Amino acid sequence: MLTAREAVVGFISATLVAVLTVISQMAIDDRREDEADRRENLRFIREQAADGKADKVSFRGIDLTGQNLSGLDLRHGDLEGAILKDADLTGTDLRNANLHGADLRSTTMKLTHLESAVLTDAMLQRANLLDVTMDGAVFDGADMRKSSWSFFNAGQVSLFETDLSDAEIAGVDMTHATIHETKLLGADLRGAQLPQEANFSRYFLSACFDEDTRWPPGYRTQAIIKGSCDYSG
Repeated sequence: MLTAREAVVGFISATLVAVLTVISQMAIDDRREDEADRRENLRFIREQAADGKADKVSFRGIDLTGQNLSGLDLRHGDLEGAILKDADLTGTDLRNANLHGADLRSTTMKLTHLESAVLTDAMLQRANLLDVTMDGAVFDGADMRKSSWSFFNAGQVSLFETDLSDAEIAGVDMTHATIHETKLLGADLRGAQLPQEANFSRYFLSACFDEDTRWPPGYRTQAIIKGSCDYSG
């Protein structure tokens, strides 16, 4: 026969299990609802792009986390504050698009068009940029830490106060880029071509570079500590 203490303990345990089960089920239901909302958002934006109306509809704050937007024509689209984390933007046309404050963390951008796009204050940590065209794009204030750049010419891109710490920019031609108070701490600059005039952030103390890295004329590379070139993490 159960003692009063054992009965109380059993009741509390059963109640706790029941509460945790309800909370777990609610979390699962919320995730399913969020995913359903994202799929509906994807259907909506694909429909607008197919009808050539991407520049006439606001996509501000739209949640497209993990969705496939490859090949969509979103020129002049208003995606301010959009959530595009882990999204696939392969071949997506975002020329002249407004991506101010957008969440583009860990996105895949292969052959993506970003010419004259506005990405001020956007989040692009760990974004993978492969053969992206971005002439005229504005990344001022963007957080691009640990992003990976795999193309040859960045064109006249603006990187005013952009954080490129630990970014992989090896071999990229940034000759015509605007670099002012840009953070490049720990960045991989092997073979990179930096602009003739550049104002690096005071936090730029170490980076990975080699004999093929082209610095601005007269820049004292002695002030830069040659950091680790291991970017496997």
